[in-house]
Amino acid sequence: MSIADYGSLSNQKRLEQRQFNQHKILSFLAQERSVTIDSLSRLFDFSANQKIYLLLNNLINNELVTYFEDGFLGRTKRFYHLTAQGQAFAEQELGITPRFNGLSRRAHAPSTLLHTLEMQNYTALLMKAGAKVRYLHLPDKIMDYWYGGTAAEVERTFKSQKRYRDIFRNYCLRMRRNDPIINTVMYILPDSAMRDKAAALFYSFDELMIEGILTDVRTYTGRFLFATRAEYEAYLTAFPQSGVRVEMKLPNEVWQRWQRHAAQAQLTPEAWLTGILNREVPVVINEPMPYSGDGVLINLTPTKDDYKFWLANADACHTSLSAWCAGKPVHLNL
Repeated sequence: MSIADYGSLSNQKRLEQRQFNQHKILSFLAQERSVTIDSLSRLFDFSANQKIYLLLNNLINNELVTYFEDGFLGRTKRFYHLTAQGQAFAEQELGITPRFNGLSRRAHAPSTLLHTLEMQNYTALLMKAGAKVRYLHLPDKIMDYWYGGTAAEVERTFKSQKRYRDIFRNYCLRMRRNDPIINTVMYILPDSAMRDKAAALFYSFDELMIEGILTDVRTYTGRFLFATRAEYEAYLTAFPQSGVRVEMKLPNEVWQRWQRHAAQAQLTPEAWLTGILNREVPVVINEPMPYSGDGVLINLTPTKDDYKFWLANADACHTSLSAWCAGKPVHLNL
């Protein structure tokens, strides 16, 4: 192959990569009324926004994208959105039906803008991690992974206890009906104080009236997770491109027992749990995420085969994955 051929091949790869990146931007814009450069930067690993501006300018020149400028917290920002031609391209060429027909500036009222931008940042990180994102009024978004859906609720202020009780009841009803869309619910809060306050409130619910029946809802509380924005963003950034991450709520005594057994066996908790679960592939335990109440939230990163193996065993025992894993040391009389 000649030098000219190598150059031609290199140019072709660059063109394909640029087209891929532009399609990624169009796919993101098709889901939002409009986005900022900050949100778009979450989709890529570029060290600077200059490359994103070049991609956007190309899309603008092709009349697929346009923008307007608006003041935001004393600073002018550009808000990019699809043109009518861009919406048609997204639907016909990318197979994505845009969520909005035309631009509604009302969506950028100060009361909603911060919430909108924050959700866009999470959406971009989720898309980068390979998740599909769906939008609903309740919850704010659904993140679809191959193993199930996680509902995301982004809170900027603390609601009333009655409002949270109604939300909790709504989710419990869907879980009771085995709603395939929602597997867990993640609450994302501004700081640790609000995170702990929300967690304490949700974990205090014991019984609620659901469909006219007084129902013990404690079996559902383990599927409600709480994190600060910083914790959740770090979690999304580190989300594995292959395999799966499992979030599990464990009582303090169980987590401490796991640590004691690991120390007695002169093993790390990861190595000990790998042996307990009878798997050759190592289990990675990420740093426990704290929450208010009697317990800790840990992150496990098994492979897909591990996860399927765990689910099969949990189903055979007619219990949840969390209960099955937490109970393994007990079943083995350790």
